[in-house]
Amino acid sequence: MVKNSEIFQDKHRKLFCLEIDCQATTLTFYDIVRDECIQSITPLCPKACIRPPAPMLLP
Repeated sequence: MVKNSEIFQDKHRKLFCLEIDCQATTLTFYDIVRDECIQSITPLCPKACIRPPAPMLLP
């Protein structure tokens, strides 16, 4: 279940993610450069893969 619908942006990797549950350890990011979802393992909150809103894709 979605706990936090805020969209996060990783400025270094240009990834967007949606926090859903802080219990798991898998992150799934939407990479705007490759236009695909990628996964990584992290001790932080997991993120669900989403396509960022169009305005967020603009410079």
